[in-house]
Amino acid sequence: MRHIDDEELGAPYSGPRRKYAQMSNEEMDKLFYLNAIRSKLFDTMKQVYTATWQVNESTLLYADGCQRAQWMFASKMLSVYGQSIPQVKHLLNSVRPEMQEQELIDKRVDLIMKLVGTKIGQHWMSNFDQEDGWKYVAQNLYGEANQLRADEVDSFLLTIDQISIINDLLRGRGSKYRLGYNTNNAKSVETIKHHCNKEYVDKAAKSLVELHRYVDKAKKPKGASLPVRVLLDLKILRERLPWTFIKQEFGDQNNNESSYNEYTNIDSTDLHPYKGDSNYTLIKGDFEKDLKK
Repeated sequence: MRHIDDEELGAPYSGPRRKYAQMSNEEMDKLFYLNAIRSKLFDTMKQVYTATWQVNESTLLYADGCQRAQWMFASKMLSVYGQSIPQVKHLLNSVRPEMQEQELIDKRVDLIMKLVGTKIGQHWMSNFDQEDGWKYVAQNLYGEANQLRADEVDSFLLTIDQISIINDLLRGRGSKYRLGYNTNNAKSVETIKHHCNKEYVDKAAKSLVELHRYVDKAKKPKGASLPVRVLLDLKILRERLPWTFIKQEFGDQNNNESSYNEYTNIDSTDLHPYKGDSNYTLIKGDFEKDLKK
């Protein structure tokens, strides 16, 4: 686990500090693509609140400081989700459409530089890309030795929320925020076009939107690979999208190369991997309606 010290951060707009705002898309997603983490946090809270009070009273009463910190972090992270949408909407509405993408990029840079200028932000950057890194952040924010003020924690989590939303918008995952902004990154669309059957080339941009709609909320490789398999089975894609593209576009938090290749191998003589899968049937129906008209 690498510590980011004050000397490395440098002055507010110096090169050493700025490099943290100029990370690759993959590095950005490890720190600020929070969909999978929010799902974990939601499951954490469900374990506490789905049982009866009689069952959970002793669990809550005798929980240790570490467990309490995780509950508090989960509750707060979920409660602030989307709270910064009005600020992002104002940002988009304040510039001409052709300037929106650059405005979002600049804002993301400013927010990340603000983040790494604080100790709590440095802790996030050093820990959150680790397996279960959120637990370390939870302990830092809400553990027994915590000396942060409530307003500092609130400001920090709202900054994270805003960076996460802006990053989703820039990565083509922004339709769920209903802000009327969709990059449909030109390179990504071109990649899909290259792998489409010719009669569906004009559906490449829409296909990208639909892929994000389902891949982004998948939790496991089978679910994350399913939308691509549907596009292949419907003959919208003439060949599967390369794993390098999938990893860059969607991240690898919920998928891996070997599983992806297995689930999207249309030449395999084995039983169809999604035979009897209700999600496959549902998504196939959606794609037939939205992409094959």
